[in-house]
Amino acid sequence: MASSSGRVDPDGFNLAASAANVQRNYVQANHKMYGPSWDRCCPSSAGPNVSYEKAAQIVDGQNVQVVQQLIAYVDIIGYRDERGVLQRLPHAVPGGEVVTRAENDIIQSVLGLKPEGRSTAT
Repeated sequence: MASSSGRVDPDGFNLAASAANVQRNYVQANHKMYGPSWDRCCPSSAGPNVSYEKAAQIVDGQNVQVVQQLIAYVDIIGYRDERGVLQRLPHAVPGGEVVTRAENDIIQSVLGLKPEGRSTAT
């Protein structure tokens, strides 16, 4: 789908994505220390991909290709620890981490659902 970038903190991170991928979809990111987390993708803003370097080139009169990007904010819902307790990440998902559409098993795990719909949460 995409990778985490820009603002990255334990509560969430920015994601450059296509419009089809951000319409309130649930996604997952694999934190190296805590495993997969369940996250909600929310459309945030659209803007050009102009870095400091590109801006300097534009000021110097160079021809620079500018592309509009949709930036989404991904709100981290959490993960289940080894005790089965729903937790928030204490550390940010690293920038550049691959973000994919959430699979049913990670959603069921975080929500504490058994396949037949009964809760596993205590």
